[in-house]
Amino acid sequence: MQKSLFSTALLLLVGVVQTNAQSISTEQMDERFNDGTNMPFGWFAEGWSVKDGHAVSKKESSFGGFGGGSTGTGTGTGMGDFDMSSLFGSNKSYYLLTPPVNVTPGDELVFSAKKPGKDDSGGMGGGSSSMDMGAFFVVEKSVYGSNKWLKIQDFYDQLNDTSFQTFTVPANDSGEYRYRFRTSTGIEIDSVAGFHIDNQAPDLYVTVDSISTDFVNWGIQKGDSTKTFYVINTGTGPLKVRISSSDDWLFKLSNREFNIQAGDSAKLDVTFVYSEGQVGWNEALLTFSATDKRLSVQKIGVSAIITKPGVWVEDFNNPKKELPYGWFTEGWEITDSTAAVKSGGFMGASPGSYLLTPPLDVQAKEDVLVFAVKKGSSGFDMSAMMDMFMGNSTKASILTVEKSVYGSNYWEKVHEFTDSIDKNYTILAVTGFEPGQYRFRFKSSSSVAIDSVAGYRFIDNAPDLYITIDSVNTPRYSFGMVKANATKTFMVINTGTGTLELNVASSDPSVFSVSQQLLNIASGDSATIDVNFIYDEFLLGEKNADIVFTPYDDRVKPQTISVKAYSTYAEAWEEDFELDPEYVGDDEKPQPLPEGWETTGWELRKGGAGGMASIMGGGNDSWQPQVAETEYDLITPRLQAKKGDMLYFEVAMKSAGGMMGMFTGGGGNNIVLAYYNLEGTDEWVKFGEYYKDDAVIFMAPVSGIYRLKFTGREVTLDNFMGFRTPMQDIYLYDGKDNSEVLAQYDGQQVNVHYDRVLSAIPNADGTWKSKAFTLCLPYDFNFSEYYSSDKVRIYRLVYVDFYNQSFIFTNDFNYASAGCAWIVVVDEGSVRLDAVNVTIQANSCETRGQNVRDYKDFTTINPEGTAVGQWKGTFQKIYDYEAEAQNLYGMQSNGNWIPYVVTPDHGRGWSWIGNFRAYFQPEERMGNMGRKTFKPMFMLSLAGDETEEVEEFPAVEFDEEFFTEDYATPINHVITEAGDESEHRYYDLQGRRLNDKPAKGLYIDNGKKIFISK
Repeated sequence: MQKSLFSTALLLLVGVVQTNAQSISTEQMDERFNDGTNMPFGWFAEGWSVKDGHAVSKKESSFGGFGGGSTGTGTGTGMGDFDMSSLFGSNKSYYLLTPPVNVTPGDELVFSAKKPGKDDSGGMGGGSSSMDMGAFFVVEKSVYGSNKWLKIQDFYDQLNDTSFQTFTVPANDSGEYRYRFRTSTGIEIDSVAGFHIDNQAPDLYVTVDSISTDFVNWGIQKGDSTKTFYVINTGTGPLKVRISSSDDWLFKLSNREFNIQAGDSAKLDVTFVYSEGQVGWNEALLTFSATDKRLSVQKIGVSAIITKPGVWVEDFNNPKKELPYGWFTEGWEITDSTAAVKSGGFMGASPGSYLLTPPLDVQAKEDVLVFAVKKGSSGFDMSAMMDMFMGNSTKASILTVEKSVYGSNYWEKVHEFTDSIDKNYTILAVTGFEPGQYRFRFKSSSSVAIDSVAGYRFIDNAPDLYITIDSVNTPRYSFGMVKANATKTFMVINTGTGTLELNVASSDPSVFSVSQQLLNIASGDSATIDVNFIYDEFLLGEKNADIVFTPYDDRVKPQTISVKAYSTYAEAWEEDFELDPEYVGDDEKPQPLPEGWETTGWELRKGGAGGMASIMGGGNDSWQPQVAETEYDLITPRLQAKKGDMLYFEVAMKSAGGMMGMFTGGGGNNIVLAYYNLEGTDEWVKFGEYYKDDAVIFMAPVSGIYRLKFTGREVTLDNFMGFRTPMQDIYLYDGKDNSEVLAQYDGQQVNVHYDRVLSAIPNADGTWKSKAFTLCLPYDFNFSEYYSSDKVRIYRLVYVDFYNQSFIFTNDFNYASAGCAWIVVVDEGSVRLDAVNVTIQANSCETRGQNVRDYKDFTTINPEGTAVGQWKGTFQKIYDYEAEAQNLYGMQSNGNWIPYVVTPDHGRGWSWIGNFRAYFQPEERMGNMGRKTFKPMFMLSLAGDETEEVEEFPAVEFDEEFFTEDYATPINHVITEAGDESEHRYYDLQGRRLNDKPAKGLYIDNGKKIFISK
């Protein structure tokens, strides 16, 4: 196939301008570049031009975000216009070549040069503020006619301002040479002097497709094809050159001899003659020989490929520059009869971009897939950018070839090509696959171009399935946090060569529904389908489903996309820090933080957006809390959450350090540490540490009231969503009448603060004695939302064993439901009964007594058992005379259960069963059960075998449930004054060890409660 080649415009670009030859053989070189815009006689350049009496090296177009003019701050035009070559200076190397010169020892080359001035800056700034990463400026020499270059000296570091400086290059050897000035950034040269110009010294330079190369490949051919070479005389004398082909029948030359004046060029057409070729490789050698024996002979290898009859060939030759039939791509484009990685601006091509072949049939293991590839021309790509940061600016382009069994969408790497890819087309091949049907894809984040592909056999009528969400192919998608119905559109694409029919279904249509179930898509076409999340305010939390796409063609495997949403409260808390639309004020001044926020130094400012947007000049027009270089704290308002609730927020870096952190995994001064505090504790727990832009989700580890604290520098925060503002707080008190509060909030959702603390008993060695408490609450309390299962357990009384005089409990329960009676065993530490987002059920105790059965019936006759009493709870005190009258049983400090009896020395109402406690009441027919004492036992599970063993109750200590007026403290607990301090270990009622003897109050000493009066 024929490509667009070297044109007359190139001659203007490289500065080849013919002038009248000088009559003398040599003259002292003293070049001032004062001949208008013409390159002087005998000089040759790539990427340099003459302007205002100076030789000026080429620069890429500048970008305003990181620098325009001398300040390097610019205005920017957005990421879409950005090019890393303008940010860091050109990634290419341009040179300015002197005429051939005669040199003797002692001679010197003297020149004056400077960095570009303020009006010439590019890249990251200009003038003194320019940041020229990766730039260099060197002087090289080559023996005249050899074209082999040797670096003489590096001058870039010596160009420290924008004024011309004079430099000297001494000559060490005599002979005839050419010198060149090579740079990758903006350099200006004012004058060059020294040595003697040879005015009768031609030089030979050959290009094809605008480059100089020693090998040219025609690629895969289906007929005659011509490429145009340009033969250029870059020297000072007439050039006579003869050209020959080692196989003139196969690669035919339009001319065999040229006479070219200095500074001029000639066009040579080389035609591959298809009829003279054979299947496979066809090669020849072109030889360029100047009659001037000082010039080295140049040889260029040429080749072309002819495939077997019937083999599939694609050359990307179509005038509309459309993707050929059956092909599919992400990140490539058809341009100039090639498929090339699309330029990605600043970030280069995406690492996941690829070019996908149609379905192909491999008939024999010896079959080969061949393709022609070279480095592309899409500018500075991602790999080059990363190489720059990693100190490797010369790394080759990489092309990975992968294969997949047709219809499976499972990809396997076949080969990775690196060193074989350069600026010239190279023919590469993959082979050795078992017979079958496959698709192949080419992947590269570098700038590469593929000229043609051939091999195997094209499969028609072969549909294929590809699904994207937001232009990305992924096996899973998250709707994120939602508090209403939400819809996401999926794109279903037929990337194959036949019509695609398929069925779409959701594994849970009640939560995630699909807009349609049947699709019929033509080859190369697409269809959309909406996946709808159905919000239910009563079913919050994480929701999941699978969306299954099932093609009717059995060759194409079904695909599943897992979808997820986290359903939060419809009234979830949100904070984006935007001011009232009616706000009129100075955007440059900080504003007060919203109500409830606290800070030691953060400021609410406008336009603080971080990271790349601010670095590249895009900026941000929103209000955000920001912090400068000193670390300060920012604390959120009080927020309530159930265990598993999520709070979303965004972190953004403020400065260039954040950008560097993105590339290197760290970051300059940018950092934010995130902590949470659970109300009722003094501890701040760290949950995150961030050095780069990030979207963060914090999940509440337990239910409660939270505050989050952020400690950072050079960062901003924004867009909080989740949890909720606290509900009405109510307070319940142990030993007091709470009926008025319960009646006021009956049926309402509230946050409860209850002053009772259930604590295990600390041992002297740091271990714990488990302790049991009875409990009956006017709200549901799910212990697993607040505490781990190894810390607390709950039990319910289900049987009375009269023979063994025991109460039998079970623990088949997840939470303590309101109004029901429970025994709670705390194994270590302390348990508070504060709760968030619960419903008060003030009268639930009246209806929630639970039947207790005779254990004898469970083991012998009737699995349902015979009711012998009720397991109940109370929200208010039950005085002694009432307890005795109702024949109520309560728990003693030794764990045994006894009937309550008013003692003779107590007056009526002197003692009671405490509020929010549990008790047992026998059926009337059971009488007082003989006033016996019953010990506690338990069964592991009611759901187990009928032979389930009954075991000792798993608590070492028990809380007395009968109280007196004195201290509302169990009668049988020992209340003493502390003695010798050396004999005591003190703990508060939360189980925390104290260093010294405490002040007045109730404490734990060596496992016993004591009251210290002074």
